[in-house]
Amino acid sequence: MNEKYYTKYIGLDFLRFILSISVIIWHYQHFYIPSGIKREIYVTQQPFFKFLSLFYLKGYLAVPVFWIISGIIFYHFYFRLIENKTVNFKVFVLNRFTRLYPLHFLTLIVVLILQLFYFSRFNYYFVYQNNNFNYFLLRVC
Repeated sequence: MNEKYYTKYIGLDFLRFILSISVIIWHYQHFYIPSGIKREIYVTQQPFFKFLSLFYLKGYLAVPVFWIISGIIFYHFYFRLIENKTVNFKVFVLNRFTRLYPLHFLTLIVVLILQLFYFSRFNYYFVYQNNNFNYFLLRVC
């Protein structure tokens, strides 16, 4: 990355950092909900809830905002390359697919294995109980 990138997008990158921290805090609560207790009841018992309540309650909303901002940065990066015909549509799609999909698929397989392991130990899935073949196929695409 060059210096021009950092001066142009430093504010957006900082916002993406805050959004990613928000998502991490939101996910943190899943590790401390005892089985059989609804999240809505237990969420107020999370560490520093008074100060982090916005993150615990609404942190998941940071995900679409993160992707929108990433899309804006991505657009600005590729716009000139496509406009100048340095990169054609085929190369663009191939670059995006090969960069994003392998990590997505690997993560999906790791989560599948961990969910199966968790289920074998506790007879229920970790956090989300809708773990069937249909939901798996929806995540593959």
